[in-house]
Amino acid sequence: MHWAILDTDIHIGHWEHGRCTELLAMVQQAFIVRHSAVVLSELRRGARTRLAERLVDGLHRLAAERWTPTDDDLCGR
Repeated sequence: MHWAILDTDIHIGHWEHGRCTELLAMVQQAFIVRHSAVVLSELRRGARTRLAERLVDGLHRLAAERWTPTDDDLCGR
């Protein structure tokens, strides 16, 4: 099965505005969702409220396996 990584703005849009609920459900059914160490870090740094902190902490707990980009990933090789 293929895997997918959700960008920071997808999480924020879903949490703050309820965007993409159906699309996220479809992605979760079709792919193994992995969490990027970069996205998790961005979310943690940007959490400004207790609710946001709890959402990010929950995501960190769910992210048993985290993807960390390598130089090859960043350079498009």
